[in-house]
Amino acid sequence: MLAVHIAITPLAGSPIRIVGALCKHTQWRARLIVLNPNAYGTRTFENDLLWERDRAEALSCLEQADILHFHHYFELNNNQFNFDFTKLNKICVRQFHSSPLHITGGNHAEIKNVINSSIAQLVITQYPERYFPNARLVPNLVPLENPEYKPLVKCSADADITIFFAPSSNYSAWEFSDPMARWATKGAPETITMLLHLAQALPKIKVDIRRDIPHAQCLGARQHADISIDELVTGSFHLSSLEGMAQGVPTLAYLDGRTRDVLAQFTGTNNNPWINCCLEAAPDAIKAMVKDPEFRLAKGREVRVWMERYWNDSAMVKHYVDAYETLIETNGARFPTRFDLSKLLTKWQIQTQHDLAWRIRRFRQKWK
Repeated sequence: MLAVHIAITPLAGSPIRIVGALCKHTQWRARLIVLNPNAYGTRTFENDLLWERDRAEALSCLEQADILHFHHYFELNNNQFNFDFTKLNKICVRQFHSSPLHITGGNHAEIKNVINSSIAQLVITQYPERYFPNARLVPNLVPLENPEYKPLVKCSADADITIFFAPSSNYSAWEFSDPMARWATKGAPETITMLLHLAQALPKIKVDIRRDIPHAQCLGARQHADISIDELVTGSFHLSSLEGMAQGVPTLAYLDGRTRDVLAQFTGTNNNPWINCCLEAAPDAIKAMVKDPEFRLAKGREVRVWMERYWNDSAMVKHYVDAYETLIETNGARFPTRFDLSKLLTKWQIQTQHDLAWRIRRFRQKWK
């Protein structure tokens, strides 16, 4: 069986790692076709087939495919590929990696069309899931047994402590007033300022900030770090968290209540391996970790064990296999709805209460 993944950009390396896991750990074959591999400039990722360079092979794979797995929202018969995917008459599924507002380019009027699109939907278990009630949950994956994702032996407790941060955007933490737009920020300016202040106050701290470099270099730099920061603003985690924890690096991120609930349901454990704190609380958390090397090293071991036990790509990839098998059995029918946002209590539990908490934090920080 062949699943062909189609993406406009590398999407931070998410699709290629799903394809790799399918090929390595299952009986499915998988390929990835990317339209614009250089969408992020010097922030490059591993790729497979490039639409412009490998057109003949890509078309051959599309013809042979049992599943077409799309990673961006676009019309299947009118799109940037200038190709009508509907003429292939294949079972299709669309995976969402971001908020509906980002997908529509800020157009609120089009959000319902995205959420209710007609083909079957998948959504990652991070923040986007709260906006897509008709989508089946699937995980982002990292290849735990690849050398670049394994822990390194750390130096003695007396060595300098490197804190790693690699934000993918320059937006301020409080740039956006729309709570659905907030997911675009990594809080880079405020987080960098906080880290530099800590480095001045605590001589043992070294700050390693990486911007606009190839993903392979980013992995290598984080692998040598003592503490990693995902982002401390929005309420979700990102692939950088999964990468850092796979490498045995204690990782700071802010996970709100909805993210924690979904994580617990998906993994079957309430054990949250992150140093879960928001930007406002991060300095105290980092100071405590700097002063307690035994805890820091123990936390590094814990996060790697958690990844092996609860987020192992060899097991997690089965979510995709199960989804594919369901699609084949139902001839591509949409997955069951997970929740009903027309019910006020449901919307409050899943979205509104967390948006309100974020608005309060934003108000306090904007008017300090």
